[in-house]
Amino acid sequence: MTRKEHSGVLRFATLILGAIAVVSSAAYFACKIYNNKKYDEKWKDYNDCGLA
Repeated sequence: MTRKEHSGVLRFATLILGAIAVVSSAAYFACKIYNNKKYDEKWKDYNDCGLA
């Protein structure tokens, strides 16, 4: 493998790993927002009556 081919492979791998990091971060925040919304909806009635 020549130096130029190695550089291209490294650049491609870095691009793919960066894309995976961005997608996984977005999925994490989407799940966190969804779970917080679900939790708030579950305890809404208790907050209204002053128990929580």
